[in-house]
Parts: sequence; C-alpha cells; structure tokens
Amino acid sequence: CTGIHTMGTHATVYESEGPPCDYEQYNILHVQSMFMQKWEYRVLKGNAWRDDVQGALNNLGEEGWEVCSGGAGADDGVFYFVVLKRPC
Repeated sequence: CTGIHTMGTHATVYESEGPPCDYEQYNILHVQSMFMQKWEYRVLKGNAWRDDVQGALNNLGEEGWEVCSGGAGADDGVFYFVVLKRPC
C-alpha cells in the first residue's frame, strides 16, 4: 500500500507492496510537483560608479528578469551584485 502522512505543511509518501491507500492524496502530491514553477537565475555585478545599473536592470526587466536579491560593498568604488530570476 502507498500512503501519505501529512502534518501541517509537510507530507511524507511511504510505500510498500500493493496499490496506493489513498489515491486522491497520492495523485495531488505527484501532480503538484509536476507543475511547480521552475526558475532561471542570473547574477549582475560590477562597479556602480562605472556602470549604468538602472539601464541594465531596465533592459533585463524588458527580457522578463525580476530582481530577487542584491547587495553592495566598497572595493575601489561601490561594488554591487543583483540576483535576478525569470520563469523557465
């Protein structure tokens, strides 16, 4: 028998010989994983004093990229990095 044990937001699939014990829960768990959004990531980095950061981000936004993280520091100017993602 194959079954699913759920607790809060966690689910555990367990299997033994035979068909699924609860077809509905089993099918929901497997169908959800087939349709989960997949993402492509890109890292933009450079020196903010020399680079046109706003222009680069605007261009990437037109290509479907979305900023999901970033940071800055000092290394012979202002160093930055931006992490972007878009659906695959």
